Amino acid sequence: MENDLDHLKTILATCGWRDVAMTQAEQEAGLNGVFCCEYAIVGVILAEGAGAVLSSWAPSQAALADRRKGSASDCLKDAYVLFLLDRIGDEQAARLVDIMSDTHECRKVCVSLEKRALEDAVRDLPFLCGEPLAEEMESPADTTPELRAAGLSPKLLKDLAGRSADAILQNLMSGQYQPHQPRKDRHADQETDP
Repeated sequence: MENDLDHLKTILATCGWRDVAMTQAEQEAGLNGVFCCEYAIVGVILAEGAGAVLSSWAPSQAALADRRKGSASDCLKDAYVLFLLDRIGDEQAARLVDIMSDTHECRKVCVSLEKRALEDAVRDLPFLCGEPLAEEMESPADTTPELRAAGLSPKLLKDLAGRSADAILQNLMSGQYQPHQPRKDRHADQETDP
């Protein structure tokens, strides 16, 4: 499992995440690592089965909540606890449903590594974004003609192509993007016969 943590660090680093020093409370809660990016914090627990999730989800959630409360920059970030399990059996899955649907303080995500490479297992995580792990993703620059046709401003298109969430949010809040220009109705130019 230690190799999985090192491998996860590498995967997350390529997507713009950084490994942060864990607090004593996070270590005592059973977290194996804590990572952050500009918009989220994720605590990771590597475990063999659901028993570890059942015993550690509450303290790990509380430890991440304390981290967010203790930092002005972290308090606005989304928080996740990621459980990477060797296997999730059907009987275990039923026990995990209530925990995973509880979004108090943070979201909890369980991922089974059974018969899957770590890259494949984490590729679709809701909080993971950044550089594509294996396959090419369509970028906003690839769809510029469609977005321009939709009436989006050039400044917004540039920020979308740069995948800069902070710049987009700042510019939206300061009103720097031109209002959306509605597309012409393609039927408006056609003359109708009475």
